[in-house]
Amino acid sequence: MIDTAKLTTDIRDAIAKGREAIVGMEDNGTCNFDGVILSTGKGCQVGRQNAKVQAAIKAAGAWASFKGSGISRGYVISLPVGGQGATRTKAAEVACEHLREAGWSDVSMWYQMD
Repeated sequence: MIDTAKLTTDIRDAIAKGREAIVGMEDNGTCNFDGVILSTGKGCQVGRQNAKVQAAIKAAGAWASFKGSGISRGYVISLPVGGQGATRTKAAEVACEHLREAGWSDVSMWYQMD
């Protein structure tokens, strides 16, 4: 069973760390939708698509959509950090690393250019 309160807290903290990482950074490069993906499925911390997980992500102040194809399934979490190019990428990478350090082993980066 997933600890949704921990997930909410950890995503909130990840958003804050992402915002801190981009202070004063120039937002250049390609417009993108970079974010963090929380994988779901057999053997993952989040076993399957779950309304409670979606609610935990929303409560943290983020937005997520469920994506699934082949072996890659999970919640793509869009972080409200501002920017649209290099700053969005940097904030997402910092947030992803924070979530890994917080014990979410099934997180990875989602890189998507517009």
